[in-house]
Amino acid sequence: MSGSATAQPQDIRAANVLTSAERAAGWRLLFDGHSLSGWRGLGHPGIPAEHWKVENGAIKKVATNTVSSKRTVDRSLVVIS
Repeated sequence: MSGSATAQPQDIRAANVLTSAERAAGWRLLFDGHSLSGWRGLGHPGIPAEHWKVENGAIKKVATNTVSSKRTVDRSLVVIS
């Protein structure tokens, strides 16, 4: 589609960079665009691979087709500093 404003993966990765001034001011990227390093699943010691993955420079929720009759922990991610 010509003229689309949809960002392509290479555009996303290029935009996920701090300037020298931002680094000097102490800013840090929360996501490197390649891995889930520094992240963990809420209530988990690491990333539950069955729920989250990195795809095309973005964090993607993995679809599951299972239904549980018991209450489950929210499938949220948290940043570890």
